[in-house]
Amino acid sequence: MATDNLVCEEGWLKLRSSCYFMSKMSTTWEVGRQECIALNSDLVKITRDEEYKFLRKLINLNNYYIGLSDLQEEGTYRWVADDTIHQIVKSWWREGEPNNSSSGEHCVHYHYPDEGLNDISCDTKFRYICEKPGHLA
Repeated sequence: MATDNLVCEEGWLKLRSSCYFMSKMSTTWEVGRQECIALNSDLVKITRDEEYKFLRKLINLNNYYIGLSDLQEEGTYRWVADDTIHQIVKSWWREGEPNNSSSGEHCVHYHYPDEGLNDISCDTKFRYICEKPGHLA
């Protein structure tokens, strides 16, 4: 299906066949995930460098949760949208991350101002990014 025919709802941003929602509310990782699910989406799954760079430009001075965690198994990061294992892309992460500091960092966010992914306690309150497929106009 050609991605040109796909559209996103008002307030969502489009890249290829996906639509993204950048929350303005800060909350825990799990509440952010539930908010995404209520919007018929899930926390964002980043699959390509193009997508990572697109989202990085939208971050704009805030920290945002993404749909990545090692809650199931320490050190194995999975995307919550489909339970696939994330093959660590070093260029996406802050230097030295993920590091599970104090043995309590299991959720991943985009870290501002250091610009990169970071593992952190899931109870920390940040904004979040939801993702869902675009739909035909």
